[in-house]
Amino acid sequence: MQQDVSNFKAYRDQKQTEADQALHELYESYFSWLEKNTNLREKVRAKHIFKEKTDMHPDKLNETSWLLQFEHWFAFDYVTVIGSRMFDLFVRKNQGYMTKKMLELSGLIMTSAIQPFQTTVQERERGFVKGIDPVTGVKLTVYSLDYWLPLGDLQEGEYSLLRYIRCGFRDTLIAPPVPIKKDKQAFVIQQMKEQHGLHESLQWLRFLKEGGVSYLAYMKG
Repeated sequence: MQQDVSNFKAYRDQKQTEADQALHELYESYFSWLEKNTNLREKVRAKHIFKEKTDMHPDKLNETSWLLQFEHWFAFDYVTVIGSRMFDLFVRKNQGYMTKKMLELSGLIMTSAIQPFQTTVQERERGFVKGIDPVTGVKLTVYSLDYWLPLGDLQEGEYSLLRYIRCGFRDTLIAPPVPIKKDKQAFVIQQMKEQHGLHESLQWLRFLKEGGVSYLAYMKG
């Protein structure tokens, strides 16, 4: 019995490592492609829309934290003038070169959105945080993937917005966390709960993908 448990753990660890490597490769390949294939006019249009949706002062986009949020919104949620998202275009052009695991992860990334999260246990040194989705009540453990997407300053008991996907056996971060201003946390969660009540589960994720960026208006900093 103990041998069976040991074998299963080794198998699980191997599969997790393979999934993490596939995600890492996919992430780096995509952002490299994005840098080379982004039309300047498209980027200017995206910045204008982002500033409007987040009610952001134009100078804020020069700050690292805001620039990171813009880059990931542009990468995963922004809809181009031809009606496609940049990640969708990337997959269409490169799917012939992707592994089966990368294609599976791509499907999850396509439907990903920023989602509410309340931190209950902070384990940054061990590479994860535990918490709960305050809107749906689902308990979560979210992992970072190496050094390039750290968990950041997620304080226990406080609320944030996270974009994560199921990678292997883990929920894994694929964008920088968005800590919410302390004096706006109750307001944001109440607003999200009201919106959730108006949508079915799949429609809720679609709502977050299309309109979740507006909640970045309440980001710390």
